[in-house]
Amino acid sequence: MNNIFKLKFLIIGLLVVNIFFIYDPVKNAHARDKNCTITSNLILGSKGEQVRCLQKTIGVTNTGYYGKKTKSAVKEWQSSEGLDSDGIIGSSSRKILNIKNVAKKNIDSPTCSTGKMDNEKTSIVCTPSVTLPSLSESRSEGTISRVILKGSPSNIQVAEGITNTQVLGFQISADSGSNLSIENVKFSFVLTGSGSTWPTRYISKISVWQGGIKVGSIDASLLSQNGTSYSASIPLVESVVTKNSTVDFFISIDTNTAIDSSDANNIGTIFLDTIRYKDGSGVVLTTTPLGIRQPVRFLKLSNNPSVKLILSEDSTNPRNRIVTTNYTSSTNDVSLLKFNLTAQGSDLYIGGISLPATATGVMDAHQISSYYKLKYNGRVISSFTDSQTGLNPYITFGDTTVAGSTLLDGAAASIYIPLGATANLEVVADINPLCNVTSSTNPCTGVMGTQFDAGDTLKVDFPPSVLMDPVATYVEDQVGNQLSGSSVNRQGSASGYDATFRVQGLSATLAASPAVTNTYNNSGVLTTSTVPMDVSVTASGSDFFIPRSVGIATSASDTTIGANGFLIAPLNNAYAYSTPTTSTGISATVSIVSGATTDGSGRFKVNAGQTAVFRITATVTNGSTPVAGSRYVQLNAVGGAIDTTTAPTSFATTPAASFQSAGTAAF
Repeated sequence: MNNIFKLKFLIIGLLVVNIFFIYDPVKNAHARDKNCTITSNLILGSKGEQVRCLQKTIGVTNTGYYGKKTKSAVKEWQSSEGLDSDGIIGSSSRKILNIKNVAKKNIDSPTCSTGKMDNEKTSIVCTPSVTLPSLSESRSEGTISRVILKGSPSNIQVAEGITNTQVLGFQISADSGSNLSIENVKFSFVLTGSGSTWPTRYISKISVWQGGIKVGSIDASLLSQNGTSYSASIPLVESVVTKNSTVDFFISIDTNTAIDSSDANNIGTIFLDTIRYKDGSGVVLTTTPLGIRQPVRFLKLSNNPSVKLILSEDSTNPRNRIVTTNYTSSTNDVSLLKFNLTAQGSDLYIGGISLPATATGVMDAHQISSYYKLKYNGRVISSFTDSQTGLNPYITFGDTTVAGSTLLDGAAASIYIPLGATANLEVVADINPLCNVTSSTNPCTGVMGTQFDAGDTLKVDFPPSVLMDPVATYVEDQVGNQLSGSSVNRQGSASGYDATFRVQGLSATLAASPAVTNTYNNSGVLTTSTVPMDVSVTASGSDFFIPRSVGIATSASDTTIGANGFLIAPLNNAYAYSTPTTSTGISATVSIVSGATTDGSGRFKVNAGQTAVFRITATVTNGSTPVAGSRYVQLNAVGGAIDTTTAPTSFATTPAASFQSAGTAAF
C-alpha cells in the first residue's frame, strides 16, 4: 500500500509540475482575444463578456465568472506589469489590458522591414523570411547584459504622410543564462520649438520592430501626458532574444497625412526609458538603459529632402537638324524638346510648365509657330497659342499661377506621376509656311520686321532656373503642398536644340570620333597626327550634291563654305582657333562610309530623305612655331546644292562645339 501511495503521489506531483510549466504567456499569446475591449471595472464576483475578455487576455480559463482563481491570476499579472496587486481591474489595469489587445491586433498580419537605420528612408522594405526565436528552449535565469544605441543621434527628418519611418534604433544583448522574452518597451516623447507639443499633431502610430518584424504597435492617442512629456509602454508579442546573442530593435512612427504649417520644422526627441522582460525561469525584470535617444524633425512633405522632381533629357530628344517646311501650308507636330520627369519620395502632380522658346532670324517667335502642344506619354494634354510678342517668349502649358484652378488638359487632373515613376513629355509645334516674297500668292506671316524665312531657327529649353521656379514649374506633393523650389527638391535640366527650317537643305550630326593616330620622328618628337571624324549628313526636300573637298576655316565661327563640301577648323588644347600658318598646319580629305554615291560630275550624291555617313580625315602637322598641347578638329559647316553645277550652299553645324574630334597627343 505504501508503494502504491508513493506512486500516486509521484503521478500527481508530475501533473502539477507539468501544469505549472505548461502555462506560459508567450506560448499562449495566440489564445488571447485580439478584438475585445474592457470598458468597466471588474472585481471578485463580476460576470459576463467583460470577464471573458479579461480571462482570455491574461490566459486563464474562460468561464465568464470573476472567481478566486481569476483574481489570483489578475494579481500575478498586475505584479508583472508593475501595478498595485489588488486583484481589481480599474482604469490603470484596463488601459494596459486594452493596449495589449490593440498591440496583438496591430501585428496580426506581420509587416516586414530591413531594420536598417537610414536618415533618408521613408518606408519599410519587406523581407518576410525573418523569424523570431522561441523562449521554450531555456528555463534558467538570465538577464539583459547591455542595451546600446544603434545609429548616430543626429536629426532624422520625417515628412508628413509617411508610414514606418525609423526614428530610434537600439540593440539588446542577452547574457549566457537563458533566452529572454521582451514583454514591453516604454518610451517617452518630448517636443520642443515653436510648434505644438502634442504628439498627435504629428504622428498617428508608434511601432516596435525586431530584426525586421513588427512585434508591437499602439496609436499615438494612447500616450500618457506628464507636462510636455508623453510616454507609453508598448506590449510586445513573441519577442525573444536568445542567450549569448545581440538583436537589433527599432521604433518607427507613422506621421499624419498633413502636418500644420505652424508645426513644420518642429523638433522632438524620443527616449527609450525601460525594457521589461522575462527570463527562462519566469522572473520578470526591468532594465533602464541610459542615453538611448534620437532627435526627430517634422517636415512638410514638400520640404523633405527625399521628395524630388528629377528632370532629364530624353535619349531621343531631337538634336540640331534641318526641318523641311514649305511655302504654302503649315508643317505640324515638329518635335522641339523631349524630356522626362521622375517622382521620388512622393507622388507628384504637375499643374503647369512655362518654357522659354528661342528664335533666330525673326522679330517674333510666333512668326515661326503660333501653336505649341505638350504631349504626355504620347498624348496631347495641353496646348498654347502664342499671342506674346518678343524674341524669346515663354510657352505656358496649364496654369502656373493659381494652384489647381486650371488643369493641364482641361478634363482630367494635372500630370500625375506616381512615386518612383517617370513621365515622358514632348513639346511639339505647328510650323507656319515659309515666307516666299517672289510668289504671287505670298503667304508670309507675322507682323512688322523680318519675316519667317528659310534658315531661321527655333528651340525650346527646360533649364534648371525654370525647373526651380515654383511659378514657372508648378508642382504639388501627394498631400497637396507645393514642392519647394530648392535645388534639393528639384534637380536636372533638358537642353533644346535648334530646328532650322528650310524647304530643302542638309543637316549634319557627329556620328563618331575615332581614335587619333600620332607619328613621331627618331628623336621621339611628334611630327603629325591623323585625326578622323565621322559625320552623318541628311538631305531634306531634294537630292543634294556635295563637293568632295574639305576647306579650312579662318576662325572657330567661320561658316563660309566656298566651293567645298565640308569646312573644318583647327583648335588648340583650349578649344580655341589655332591659326595653321603660325602654329600647326592642317589639311584634310573626305570619303564615303555609307549611304551616298559619287556622281559623274565628281560630287557626292545624297538622295532626298536619306542619310549618308562621311569620314573626314585631317592631317595635323607640327608648324614652325607650335603652341604646346593637343590639337582638335571641328566641323563648322556642310555644303551642297540641288544640282551639279550650282555653287554649294553652306549649312552651318550648330553648335559647332558638338562637332569636335578626338584630341592629338601634345605637340
